[in-house]
Amino acid sequence: MPGSELCYSHRGVMKHCTAGEMELRIAEVIRCISTGGERRDVLQLAARRWGLSIRSADDLLARAYRVLKSELAAPIEEHRAKAIARLTTIQSLAMSDRQYGPAVGAQRELTKILGLNAPDALELTGSLTVVPRDVSLVDLSDDELRELVEA
Repeated sequence: MPGSELCYSHRGVMKHCTAGEMELRIAEVIRCISTGGERRDVLQLAARRWGLSIRSADDLLARAYRVLKSELAAPIEEHRAKAIARLTTIQSLAMSDRQYGPAVGAQRELTKILGLNAPDALELTGSLTVVPRDVSLVDLSDDELRELVEA
């Protein structure tokens, strides 16, 4: 059937599910992974929610990881924009709830992402010449040490 994928019903009988249903399942597996779930949690979720076998659940898990990897391949600007939007929302919600600690934390992260905490640019000029010296510092007098430091 075009536009559908092989899925399993809650009774374990093979059926076709729509691409939309498959996307929803993958999204739920991604949510499970992103909240700290491991393979066993995904297997349990897939068996409980959709009656999937271990093999089918592993296939679903592999699809979820492919989606996550493709999202990570996005340009850094896209990740930065998402982080800024997320942190702005967190800051706004924290301020409206008078939760100033999380609001300050979100602002701190925003400041880092935007580069507002970067040090001023300095321009260094000149050259550095390293001259090897064959001296034992232990045997030098205070005047000789001072002379070496000032040289």
